[in-house]
Amino acid sequence: MTEVIFLGLTSSMDNIVNIEKIQQYLQNSTRYYDNSQDLITQKELAKAGELLWGAIAEAAKALHLMVKGKPVNSHKLVGIYLNQLSLEHSGQDKMAEAANQLHVNFYETDLLDQDESKFFERYEYGKLLYGLLVGKIKEKSDEKNLV
Repeated sequence: MTEVIFLGLTSSMDNIVNIEKIQQYLQNSTRYYDNSQDLITQKELAKAGELLWGAIAEAAKALHLMVKGKPVNSHKLVGIYLNQLSLEHSGQDKMAEAANQLHVNFYETDLLDQDESKFFERYEYGKLLYGLLVGKIKEKSDEKNLV
């Protein structure tokens, strides 16, 4: 279970609102990740993949708000941001691509049925991306004295 709690307060109302929004994103992200792990053990692969995608997307939204000071308000922008982050990390563009495929598997379950081993490979890349995001969130939190 990954948990990041922001305790810092600032005098700016915008910053307080941002901190509250970041906390919400991170709470959702943690819950989705934990539920994803539970569903993997139950062999509910499509649901587990979708929840891991959700955990990644919520963590990306939190990080973007921390770094840029403004929210990511569309699915497309989340994908673009994830692609940028995964490329910055040793050129691991497979992480964002795999995470997106987990999301697609939820709607196209016949793809999942075709190759379960491919799902697990993508799931592991998704977990790597999630770990990368959580690490960056912790770094930014430490820099801003928010944790």
